[in-house]
Amino acid sequence: MVAAYYRPDSLDEALSLLAEPNRVPLAGGTVVNADREPSEIEVVDLQALGLGGVEHDGDRVRLGAT
Repeated sequence: MVAAYYRPDSLDEALSLLAEPNRVPLAGGTVVNADREPSEIEVVDLQALGLGGVEHDGDRVRLGAT
Protein backbone atom coordinates (compact mmCIF):
# COMPACT_ATOMS: atom_id res chain seq x y z
CA MET A 1 0.00 0.00 0.00
CA VAL A 2 1.29 3.46 -0.88
CA ALA A 3 1.20 5.58 2.26
CA ALA A 4 2.64 8.79 0.77
CA TYR A 5 3.50 10.27 -2.62
CA TYR A 6 6.24 12.86 -3.26
CA ARG A 7 7.13 14.65 -6.52
CA PRO A 8 10.40 16.53 -5.90
CA ASP A 9 11.48 19.47 -8.06
CA SER A 10 15.22 18.86 -7.75
CA LEU A 11 17.66 15.97 -7.64
CA ASP A 12 18.87 17.09 -4.20
CA GLU A 13 15.31 16.99 -2.87
CA ALA A 14 14.77 13.53 -4.40
CA LEU A 15 17.96 12.17 -2.83
CA SER A 16 16.99 13.59 0.54
CA LEU A 17 13.54 12.01 0.31
CA LEU A 18 14.98 8.65 -0.78
CA ALA A 19 17.36 8.59 2.20
CA GLU A 20 14.41 7.78 4.46
CA PRO A 21 13.35 4.18 5.10
CA ASN A 22 10.37 2.73 3.20
CA ARG A 23 10.68 5.27 0.37
CA VAL A 24 11.12 3.97 -3.16
CA PRO A 25 11.80 5.76 -6.46
CA LEU A 26 9.06 5.80 -9.08
CA ALA A 27 9.90 6.36 -12.74
CA GLY A 28 8.49 5.19 -16.05
CA GLY A 29 7.64 1.50 -15.97
CA THR A 30 8.35 1.01 -12.27
CA VAL A 31 6.40 -1.70 -10.53
CA VAL A 32 5.79 -0.68 -6.94
CA ASN A 33 5.56 -3.31 -4.22
CA ALA A 34 5.78 -6.28 -6.61
CA ASP A 35 8.38 -8.33 -4.74
CA ARG A 36 7.78 -7.11 -1.21
CA GLU A 37 5.75 -8.28 1.69
CA PRO A 38 2.66 -6.11 2.10
CA SER A 39 3.77 -2.92 3.81
CA GLU A 40 3.25 0.79 3.66
CA ILE A 41 5.72 2.43 1.32
CA GLU A 42 6.27 6.04 0.33
CA VAL A 43 6.76 6.78 -3.37
CA VAL A 44 9.16 9.42 -4.72
CA ASP A 45 8.17 10.28 -8.31
CA LEU A 46 11.23 11.16 -10.43
CA GLN A 47 9.35 12.19 -13.59
CA ALA A 48 9.66 15.97 -13.00
CA LEU A 49 13.46 15.88 -12.70
CA GLY A 50 14.30 15.69 -16.39
CA LEU A 51 16.59 12.69 -15.97
CA GLY A 52 15.78 11.19 -19.36
CA GLY A 53 18.12 11.40 -22.31
CA VAL A 54 21.74 10.85 -23.22
CA GLU A 55 24.55 13.35 -22.65
CA HIS A 56 28.10 13.11 -23.97
CA ASP A 57 30.75 15.19 -22.20
CA GLY A 58 34.28 14.51 -23.39
CA ASP A 59 35.14 10.98 -22.30
CA ARG A 60 31.92 10.43 -20.31
CA VAL A 61 28.43 9.40 -21.36
CA ARG A 62 25.50 9.93 -19.01
CA LEU A 63 22.34 7.88 -19.55
CA GLY A 64 19.09 8.77 -17.87
CA ALA A 65 15.64 7.32 -18.10
CA THR A 66 12.39 8.00 -16.33
